[in-house]
Amino acid sequence: RVCAQYERGAEALRRERCGDLRVNGKVKDTGLEWGFDVRGSSIYARAVTYLEGVNFKSVVGAYTELDIQGQEPFQQSAKLMKRRRSSFFGFGASSSERTSSVGRRRSSVLASSAPGFNRDLVWAEELSSECPADTLWHLRTENQKSRSKGDNILRVTVVDALDEPIGAVLIFVKTPEHSELARLPPPTEGHDRSVIDVVIGLTPLRDGEGRLTGSFKMERVLTSQPPAAILTLVGWTPAALVRSHVTKALKTEAEDVVCFMRESRVLDRVVAASGRAALYAALEKRCHQQEVPVS
Repeated sequence: RVCAQYERGAEALRRERCGDLRVNGKVKDTGLEWGFDVRGSSIYARAVTYLEGVNFKSVVGAYTELDIQGQEPFQQSAKLMKRRRSSFFGFGASSSERTSSVGRRRSSVLASSAPGFNRDLVWAEELSSECPADTLWHLRTENQKSRSKGDNILRVTVVDALDEPIGAVLIFVKTPEHSELARLPPPTEGHDRSVIDVVIGLTPLRDGEGRLTGSFKMERVLTSQPPAAILTLVGWTPAALVRSHVTKALKTEAEDVVCFMRESRVLDRVVAASGRAALYAALEKRCHQQEVPVS
């Protein structure tokens, strides 16, 4: 399954450019570009973003730990709902410490974590993880503008393709096959379930001497089969309005993502201590091993 997924994903990333799609746009001086089209019963989209001043572990973790992508992870993550913030961050201050400078510093850390970038996330739960690179998630979302509610199950798979011609780590976020989905929780009443297929390519950028720059190119390809009402609405929306809305949304998301990767204490803790911590550390090490020695 994973080999076939890699071949299909690598081909999807190579196949088209954003400018080849019916509606497309760019954000000046940022490198952000996107393309969008409706094909039959599916929405097809591509986006290219450049992430600067972040570490590779945080980049990968931000797109694989789906339950902490929301604005309030301790209220939206089924796992974190069960945890006290202080114990999650490794703090166990006594009552006397809470009034000391140490206690105040700990309180500052607890309060300073940047929110996530998925503004539609309401609730998320990790259902199973066959291995650290392959995880099944259950999510509920509510779009802030249309108020449409989604209840989706997604499999997140990470593939190290740094040594392949594509030179990237690929993350696949995909609705399971129907046979598997039939054995999993049905959608909540009043919620729609879409068919989602996202390929994310994360490429470390290097300088002329082969050293890592601390920046990454992120390419995303999305194919989605949303409910018919949403598809009809999108199809009838004027291209100029779509262009304006998507450009604004992607620019805001890019800013939110970088802030989350740089400043989220929750992301830092999960990347360092979760069941996938070894995976993130290994990918970052692999990234550095590829640096070209300076002679």
